[in-house]
Parts: sequence; structure tokens; C-alpha cells
Amino acid sequence: MIAPALTRRGAWRRWLAGLWLGACLAAAGGTRTGWAQEAILHDRTFPEAAELAPGVLARAFEERLEKKTLFPELKGLLETQTPFLRDTELLAHFRTYFLDKHDLNGSENEAWAAGGWLRYRSGWLLDTLRIGATVYTSQPVYAPADKDGTQLLATGQEGYTVLGEAYATLRYGEHRLTGYRQLVDTPYVNADDSRMTPNTFEGATLLGRVSWLQYGLGYLTEMKKKNTETFVPMGQAAGVSGGDQGLAFAGIRIEPGGGFSIGAINHYVNDVINIAYAEADYVRRLGPDLKLTVGAQFTDQQSVGDDLLTGSSFHTQVGGVRVALGYAGAALTAAFSVTGSGANIQKPFGSYPGYLSLLESDFDRAGETAWLVGLAYDFGRLGLRGLSGFFNFAQGTGARNPSNGQPVANEREYDLTIDYRVARKGWLEGLWFRVRGGILEQGGSTQKEIRLILNYAFPVL
Repeated sequence: MIAPALTRRGAWRRWLAGLWLGACLAAAGGTRTGWAQEAILHDRTFPEAAELAPGVLARAFEERLEKKTLFPELKGLLETQTPFLRDTELLAHFRTYFLDKHDLNGSENEAWAAGGWLRYRSGWLLDTLRIGATVYTSQPVYAPADKDGTQLLATGQEGYTVLGEAYATLRYGEHRLTGYRQLVDTPYVNADDSRMTPNTFEGATLLGRVSWLQYGLGYLTEMKKKNTETFVPMGQAAGVSGGDQGLAFAGIRIEPGGGFSIGAINHYVNDVINIAYAEADYVRRLGPDLKLTVGAQFTDQQSVGDDLLTGSSFHTQVGGVRVALGYAGAALTAAFSVTGSGANIQKPFGSYPGYLSLLESDFDRAGETAWLVGLAYDFGRLGLRGLSGFFNFAQGTGARNPSNGQPVANEREYDLTIDYRVARKGWLEGLWFRVRGGILEQGGSTQKEIRLILNYAFPVL
């Protein structure tokens, strides 16, 4: 299915081939309210993302569970062992990914990579201790040397393999303390699983729940960005040459009932940056198939201490609102955001959590006012189980260069994503085809890209 897109017949033919593949999947082939943020939709299909609590902050406190094994007989051999061995999980996740991008400046980035990860997680020892590890890899299948920059591979279109996770977790009731290499998923420090492998981090985190209050705090010393095999200090990951600073974060989220949730989190890197984020959501079911969600979010960013990130102080904010209405397998979303004039929004530690985060642009430039409309649909109601898709359109105006205050070009973006996940149980469960296309118009220039992705999660134990 991917091979036609790789023939060397010109960029436009490859790009159209990707759209053709998307149409084939749509013709061949679960829904609630859908969201615009790439922070959610990078690693989940639309129906899955709609199952979540509305805000992106909810992901910071959740514990992801793996699927049941495809080899119950093999799992049965451990049935008489202690829970530490009996409840062992071993997940193989294969991913192959083709990306062809034509940038605003006329350059082209193109590559096809294959790889994925092997994830191990033990059961609980004395109901208190668990260990885990994940090895990630991405290797070139088709990688022209003059089209580097897709972030599917390391710099120079080189493959890489890395022990991205290696951790121990202590549990007491609903409180979990995890140390060393791990996934972190706060609004501004996250996996950003939008290429072959995710960001991972070194440090210690404490997550837990007390009644209707969830909390999380931690200190991260290093970060491995998604297309590298090297962990570097958080200050250096932010862009400070030789920076050895760590990042501290603390946040809470409460669900008092009645469909309301509210949360806030702060991220601090000494002498570099402070990022505060808050969100509130309200969910109301208006009927058996009708669901309304209203959300608001706010970010405040500023340099701190010696202002090592830019060499001078900066301070900016961005705020947004979103309304989403889901009915009978369809979801209509509208969102609006305004960014302060002090600076562009910085997001060096993961993807941007804003409602207007799309494939090509985050619509968070200094002074920018932006709006979005989106439509999503789960074709399962038409008998095409596992097939879903969503379309987003956004426009941003009024952005300015923060250094001199001069206006910069307005922008608009069109995105289409089609997902097909095998719905039946058995060996094909976990097979996921994804086609994504985006067009960004900025001034008189156009940026476009096509992504063809295949995932296959293979639970061994």
C-alpha cells in the first residue's frame, strides 16, 4: 500500500498517491466528541481520544494499560508464579512511517522508516514494586540524503536504537513513585508520539489520587528527543548551549462532579523558562446520542533568572476556548485562541496542548488570533467498524514579529486524517492504518505534507 507513494515521479504524484490511499481506505472500511489537539491525536484514533476526559491535562495522571496477550498458552506457563512474574507484560509494537513534506521555503523533507519498540513491564512484587523497560528503534527504508529533516530518523537520515525507558515504580494505594527513564505526559512535557518513537525523560515522578483530586509532581534531569538516541539535560533540550538545568513540575486536577473538571500545572527550568498551564472543562450529555463539551485553557510563559534561552527576558500568554458537540457518531468542534504579543509560544519539551495545534502550525505566534472548525465521524455506525476520520480548518491573523513588532503573514490550514483499526479480536487486533494530509497557506507560500503510517501492536505476554 505504501510502495506507490515511493516511486520517483515527482513530489505532486507522491502527495496525490497518499490521498488516493486514504480514499481507498475510506471506501474499504467507533463515536463521541472529537478534539483538535495533536497532543491527543498523535497516538490515538479519534474514537479513542473522545473516550478520554476532555482536557489534555487528564493524560498527565492516567496509567496506560496494555492489551491482553495473543498467546494465552504462553501466559499460562506463568500462572503458578508470583504476581511479579505471573503478571509480566511484553508488548512488541511495529511501526512503519512514510512522510513527504514540502516546506514554505521550497525545501523538501522525505523518508520512509521502519521500527517500533519492545516494551517489558513486570507484575507487582509484594503489591509494591514494579520494573519496566522499553527499547526503541527506527531504521531507514527509503531516505534520500538531500531530503533530511522529517524527524523519522536521526540527523543525516541515519537509523537509531535506544533504551528509552528503564524504570522502577513504587506503589502505595493510589500513589505511584517512578524513577529513572520513563514516559511523561504533561501538557508541555510529553511524548509527542508523532513520528517513529516518542520523547522520553530521566528523573523521578510522583502521581496519585486522593478522592476526586489527582496530583502529579516530579523533577526531570534529562530528555531524549523523539528522533535521537542521546539523553541531554533539560536546559540543553530547551535550546541552551551547554545547559545542565533540570525541570521541576507540579500539578493538580479535580473532578468535583456534575461534568466539571479543572486543573493546573507549572513547569520550571532554572534560568531558562517557567510555563504555567490551566484548563477547565464541562461535559453534559443532552440525550442518548448527544453530548456537549465546553473547554477553556490558558498558558503563561516567561523567562526566569539569567534568561539563558533567548539572552533577554520575555513574557507571553495564550488563551483558548472550545465547544464540541457530538451526535450519532459525528462530532463538530469550534475553537478560538489569542496569543500575547510578547513572544511566540515556546514548546521545547513536547507537543503544544493548544486547541489549535494542527499538523503544520500551532497558531501560537506572537499577537496571533486564530479560530478553528472541525468535523469528525466514526463510520462504525454505517457498518464500517474501525474506520474513522476527521477534518480541521483553522485560520490565524494579526501575528507580529516579537522582536520588532512588524506584522507577519496570515495563515490558514486544512488537515484531513483517516484511520482504520482492525476491530475484530485475534491476530489482527492492534493493526492500525493511518493517512494524514495537511496544507498550510502563509502569505503567498504553501506548505504541504502527506503521512502514511502503519502500526501493529503485538502483545506477547
